[in-house]
Amino acid sequence: MATKLVPDEDGWMKVLGKGQVRANKTTLILRPQEGFTLADFRRAALTIAICKAANPLPSEANATYITIHQHQNIAVIKTLPKTAAAKITRTSSIYIANQARKTNLMANLCAPGTNIINARIMGRSETAIITFRGTYIPPYFVFYMAKNRSKPQKPKAQYCDTCYWKGHRADVCPQAGSHKCKKCCKLLDVPDQQHKCHMNCVNSHGEHPPDYKDCPARREADAQTTKAAYLNRIKLRKNQQEQLTQKKVQVQDPKTHEQQPKSQPLQRTMRAESVGRTNETRGQKGATAATQLQERDGLGASAQDVETQR
Repeated sequence: MATKLVPDEDGWMKVLGKGQVRANKTTLILRPQEGFTLADFRRAALTIAICKAANPLPSEANATYITIHQHQNIAVIKTLPKTAAAKITRTSSIYIANQARKTNLMANLCAPGTNIINARIMGRSETAIITFRGTYIPPYFVFYMAKNRSKPQKPKAQYCDTCYWKGHRADVCPQAGSHKCKKCCKLLDVPDQQHKCHMNCVNSHGEHPPDYKDCPARREADAQTTKAAYLNRIKLRKNQQEQLTQKKVQVQDPKTHEQQPKSQPLQRTMRAESVGRTNETRGQKGATAATQLQERDGLGASAQDVETQR
């Protein structure tokens, strides 16, 4: 639709710009009843329950997005297929299970324009670590039709719960099987052995427990680990860009691969052949030209010798 002028009721001319074709999406609002509070449940559990209750096809689920507004206690569902809207409308109840941890992450996870290599739950937390292909992280990912903001992982330094030293984990601790005081880090014969001690951190030697989160040595080690991971990601990104640049340079225009005409023979040979042909047709004039050629180039051969060689 091109820009045009349209008269209104008062005689003024309105300027209408280019029309923009918008997708005809259907917006559905889920309002819980009987004192049901959405804030009491995790967002992943709510979206999983809605998705399983509606049971949409994979193509319908990819075009449907769920947003949970906990402060308004509603869920907004936007979908493009009419069939998906009908399935969600027919849903009268949902079942929220507390076993969302057993859900297969890869089967219900996607990101726009990015391939997902792996996904796993981080320990006993509700945070998932998602590995994307490449060095760039998409702004969001979709899990069970719900958009979630993705953030770069900030790895922290490893700490041991056995010896309380930083740099390794408890499963590879060289002092495995030993017992230390959680306050002064003194080696004990038996657990909870009675002794006199005062707060002492083995990493920073400060007056705080070794597992203190705001320990200066611990915060410094975490910052160094996070910085090393960031620099490694920047290095990989730079190497990837260099490889793409080299590929672009190698790909040339097909016209440049055409065979170039062979280089002409030496100018000296061309002159000698022309002198031989002139000697056959014009006699003495050819001999004179050959003599001039000998004086100029120092060939040391007459026109007859050149003709014989030819």
